Amino acid sequence: MSQVVEGGTLLRMWKARTQMTRMSRKWLQNPGGNNRDDRCQSISRLQIDKQQAKKLVSPMEPVAPADDKRVDSTSNCDSDLPIDNRVMLSAITPYQIVRHLTAPVTLAESIKMTAMVNLGAMGNFIHLRFVKEHNLVTKSRMPFPVVDVNGCLLTHANQQVKTQMAIRNHSEILTFDVVPLGVHNLILGLLWLQQHDPQLHWASGKITFASDYCEARCLALPASMILNQ
Repeated sequence: MSQVVEGGTLLRMWKARTQMTRMSRKWLQNPGGNNRDDRCQSISRLQIDKQQAKKLVSPMEPVAPADDKRVDSTSNCDSDLPIDNRVMLSAITPYQIVRHLTAPVTLAESIKMTAMVNLGAMGNFIHLRFVKEHNLVTKSRMPFPVVDVNGCLLTHANQQVKTQMAIRNHSEILTFDVVPLGVHNLILGLLWLQQHDPQLHWASGKITFASDYCEARCLALPASMILNQ
């Protein structure tokens, strides 16, 4: 051993490792056990003994080397792989409240604003208050219900605004349903995403238009030229 372990600690460590060795030999001699329960119990005791032996080592000594394999304790006991060959992999995604994905847009060639991109929205919407403030022209449509994520009725949309919208060099004529939206003035929904099929860079919040549809109809310059700039 690289470190000196005193008296009782050395004895306890020796007993734990001796017991672990005996159980390992017993399990290898009869890996199937009398039945499936015996095999599972043997694996569990073997894991506990390994953990106890590690705890007896001085904290200065590394407990789990980088190349040490971890046994997947949740695996089914029917696995044909040896214990030492089963590796448990885990990934932790940090939890954090973040802002919605938004895009800077220009409406009617002069009104600069921010639109929320929402693949959960069933259409494209514009705030009733925003329409009145900027005197945007509306037209009537057949009323349809607008509901939230819980299916609760928010309102009935019966008006639309048809106007030009630009996102940098991407320009189009778009129709919005007029509804009271709350904090957002403009929402681009799933239908818009399906039509233009933009590349959404979720980590940076950037949107790139490079679909065949946009190449032919929406872009002032080819996407290949823009991406190479």
